[in-house]
Amino acid sequence: MYLNIEIQNSSNLISQEVNVKKSILAVCMLTLLCLLSCDIDALNELLIKAREKFSDENKNIEGSGHNQEDKEEQLDVVKNMEERGVRQVVQGDPVASVNDVIPVLQYPQQETIEIGGKDLIPSTKKEKEAEAEIEKVKSALGNYEFAKLIEDACKLKGEYEQLESSFYDILSDLQRKTNSYPRKSRIERQNLIQLQNKLKINLELERLINQVEEGLNELQSAKFFFEKAQGTLKEAIAERLKNALRPSFRRVANYLLVQLSREAQRYAGNSLGQLESSSIKLNEANAKKKEIEELIEEAKSSLAS
Repeated sequence: MYLNIEIQNSSNLISQEVNVKKSILAVCMLTLLCLLSCDIDALNELLIKAREKFSDENKNIEGSGHNQEDKEEQLDVVKNMEERGVRQVVQGDPVASVNDVIPVLQYPQQETIEIGGKDLIPSTKKEKEAEAEIEKVKSALGNYEFAKLIEDACKLKGEYEQLESSFYDILSDLQRKTNSYPRKSRIERQNLIQLQNKLKINLELERLINQVEEGLNELQSAKFFFEKAQGTLKEAIAERLKNALRPSFRRVANYLLVQLSREAQRYAGNSLGQLESSSIKLNEANAKKKEIEELIEEAKSSLAS
C-alpha cells in the first residue's frame, strides 16, 4: 500500500515537472513574440500570470520534498526573464517624434589650394620636354594664329567651290560651241577640241577640292591638340605644386603627375604633325588654284572670240 502511494506521488511529480517545463517553453516563446512586437503591457501581464502559475504549482508540490531545488531554479528563471524582458523593452530606442528636429551632420570642407598663373613654370624634366614641344608648334605658326589660318583655309575652300562651278560651266559652253561648227570649219573646230583637251582637269580639280577639305580638318585638329597640350601642361604643373603642399598621406603618386606631362607632350606632337600636313596640302592647293584660274580665263576668251 505504501509502495503504491510512493509510485503515484512520483508519477504526479514527474507529470508536474513536465508541465512546468512546457510552461517555461511557452513563456519563452510568448516573451520573444512580445519583445518583437515591443508591447510592454502584454509582456508584463504575461510574466505576472506565469509567476502566479508557477507559485501555485510549487505550493502543490512543496510537501513532496523532491527536486525542490529544481523548482526554485525554474521560478528564478521566470523572474530573471521578467526582469530582462521588461528592461530590454524599456531600454529600446524610442521612435522619433514627427516634430523632432533631425540633426544636420556637419562634414569638414575639403581644403582648397590656390595656384596662381605666375607659379605655372615648368620645372621637372617631363614638364620642360612638353614645353619644348609646344614651342615647336609656336615656331611653326610663326606670326600667325590658328584662328587666322583656319579663316584662310575656309576662304580657299570657298574659292575652289566657285572654280568648280565656273569650270563645268565653261566646259558645257565649249562642248555646245564645238558641236555647232559645220564640218567645213575645220580650223576653228580643231582649236576648240584642243581647248577641250586642255580642260580635262576635272579629276585634278576634284582631288584639289578634297585636299583643301582635308587640310582644313587637319588645321582644326592641330588647334585642338595645341590647346589641349597647353591646358594639360598647366594642369600638370598645378597638380605638382598642390601635391607638395598636401599632407603626406593625401599626396598623389609621382607617376600620375608625370603622366600628365607626357600627355601634354603627346598632344603638342600631334598638333605639330597635323599643322605641318595641313600646311603642305593647303599650300599646294593654293598654288594650283592660280593655274586653274588662268586656264578658265583662257577658255572664256576663246569662247568670246
